[in-house]
Amino acid sequence: MGLELVFLKALNVLESFKTKALDDYDKIFYKLKQEVYDFKFRANYKSG
Repeated sequence: MGLELVFLKALNVLESFKTKALDDYDKIFYKLKQEVYDFKFRANYKSG
């Protein structure tokens, strides 16, 4: 029983690390996407 609990705890910790890493990745990706959209919008605005 004790060993199972330790294993579950470790799994939770790993899961939270993974989630945090994915969150950071999502934020960075979102920011990049925003910058690309802004750039395209400005380019279209200038040419139009």
